[in-house]
Amino acid sequence: MNKYIFILGQNPALSIVEIESFFTKIKSTIVLNSKSSAAMVISSTKKLNLVELQKQLGGTIKIATVINEAMTSRDHQVIISSLQNDILSLLSKQKSSADQKIKFGISLYFSDPDYRNKKNIRNDINKLGLTVKRSLANKNKKSRFVVSRDYELSSVIVQKEKLLDKGYDFILYLTKEITYLARTETVQDFQDYSARDYNRPQKDMLSGIIPVKLAQMMINISRGSDDEFLLDPFCGSGTIIQEALRLGYNKVIGSDKSDKAINNTKNNLRWFIDKYNLETKNKVIELYQSSVENLGKKIDPEKIGAVVTEPYLGSPYQSESDYLARSQQIKQIEKLYLQSFQSLYPLLFDGALIIMVWPVFWTRKNNADIYLSDQLVKEIQKLGFVQVLVSKEMSNDRDLAKNLSKRSTILFFRQQQRIKREIVMFQKK
Repeated sequence: MNKYIFILGQNPALSIVEIESFFTKIKSTIVLNSKSSAAMVISSTKKLNLVELQKQLGGTIKIATVINEAMTSRDHQVIISSLQNDILSLLSKQKSSADQKIKFGISLYFSDPDYRNKKNIRNDINKLGLTVKRSLANKNKKSRFVVSRDYELSSVIVQKEKLLDKGYDFILYLTKEITYLARTETVQDFQDYSARDYNRPQKDMLSGIIPVKLAQMMINISRGSDDEFLLDPFCGSGTIIQEALRLGYNKVIGSDKSDKAINNTKNNLRWFIDKYNLETKNKVIELYQSSVENLGKKIDPEKIGAVVTEPYLGSPYQSESDYLARSQQIKQIEKLYLQSFQSLYPLLFDGALIIMVWPVFWTRKNNADIYLSDQLVKEIQKLGFVQVLVSKEMSNDRDLAKNLSKRSTILFFRQQQRIKREIVMFQKK
């Protein structure tokens, strides 16, 4: 069996759902060995293409191949010493010269964020690094031990230090039962994500811009087939459409009632297709200036395999102290969303998923979040949809639950945001 560690991003609940959905979509047989807010350990009978997986998954920071594992001991020095020989053996096989040292680092991850001996283990890891360095020097091999202020080496450090192609980023992942030693094979390309987010020619900050990583994760969660139509009925500047094309979708539809939004999408897609040399000869890309209520005039019934969208979320500039204004705005938003589900229902295949962002407003009154109502959920269900919620196992996990709402949906937000994103999932019966 091939065993891998997936290091999760800042929203581990969303990362986990994305990974599970992705492997379900490609019908890959995997075994889940361990799952926490830090990482997932997965076994596969087939060797996985980790470079391609890294490009596909928006919520995975690193993917590593497990080298060895040991029973987790209360005496962490026993763990470290038992894995030291594996590290030294691999590094000893590398050539070094005066101009090129053997570079390596050790990233430390814990299944329990409150693990008591974190600092002690990091100190012992640093000692281990120096011990390995001396051992290599005794073999006339020059080396450099790369360290960080954090417990782990970030994807930025790994890339800048060239630890993937000219060095090693070892991962030490401690769970309650097993401690894994792994070698990082791929890391998230932070520069490419930044370019896709900020270098596009057309942006509209007033209408809102969904982050590229979130768009990518939502598309993967939709489990849509690459040869079925994926629809974004509130396409804005085209982020979801561009990411679907990048992920290999052959049929995409974007629509928006704003003429400016459609023009922005067209310009951004031209830039994106040119930048990434995407072959579009056999792809179908349809863009419509249309409200969601009128899409039935543009799209045939049961044509859509998945809907992924971020609609209008309300004004980000609304005063957080104005509770009444927010309440009135929510009524208007709920009306729009219910109409959207009514209009989308006949366009979908049976079993198709709608992955949608809903707003969660923070107000100063009682320092509370205001969600769209449970009544809206009930009205949508009456139309013929089933709400898809995260597993009870995830809801009962203290650390993963930090990114979940009380109604078992995933929240996506940064600190101090006036509007949080609630990721809701509905499936057509």
